[in-house]
Amino acid sequence: MEKKNSPGSYHGATASADMVRMLFSYLGHRKIDSQMLERVSGIERHRLKRRIPVSMVNRLWRAGQVACDDPDFGLHLGEAFVHLGQSHLLFSVMRYSPTFRVALQKFFRYHSLMADIVQPRAVTLKDTVHCVLDRKYADLPLERHHVEATFTIIHGSLKSLSGIPVPLQEVAFCHEKPPSTEELSRVFEAPLHFECPEERLVFRKAVLDQPIHSADQAYLSAHESLLTCLSMKRMNLIVKPAR
Repeated sequence: MEKKNSPGSYHGATASADMVRMLFSYLGHRKIDSQMLERVSGIERHRLKRRIPVSMVNRLWRAGQVACDDPDFGLHLGEAFVHLGQSHLLFSVMRYSPTFRVALQKFFRYHSLMADIVQPRAVTLKDTVHCVLDRKYADLPLERHHVEATFTIIHGSLKSLSGIPVPLQEVAFCHEKPPSTEELSRVFEAPLHFECPEERLVFRKAVLDQPIHSADQAYLSAHESLLTCLSMKRMNLIVKPAR
């Protein structure tokens, strides 16, 4: 099979139009000049294609980060995404899942529909579940703010599913310890580790096995079938038979 790569992307790494719209929306809320963002990134926010090369998305991200002058840009963006994404099909599937663990599995399974820069996965070790990020492209920069935003979205999405707390055991990052960890501590409320061999969120299994009160098997099946369809369509867009 032969993959079609988008121009200027990292071997075809892309993000969805939905994710880019949310990024523009957040930056608009922060009063950042949208015309400047379009000019720097090369992305026209009102003429988005279904998938956008990640090189263009990264230009948008960096321009927004510089303009916001926010040392915790990734954390605050991740918190906003949790709210902005509530109507997205992926979050609906999480909402109708029976437990937090199943919701997490669904999020990881369909994560590439939002962006395929990294692939989150869960590893069970004794009485804990480690959520780690696999880098799909070795030459693709994965900066501190990317990781912090992704972890904030994962943890924040679980917290948004129910009124019950979803505490973390610990959080590990590959990057160096930033000058201030106050916001990191506020967001994750768990021990923080830096300069680790891999990024990970660590939950206790018992926490993730708690039920989600909005669970509904019929709605879950219906919404997941739509996600499966979208996943198949996406694969058809990027893969074609070799001639």
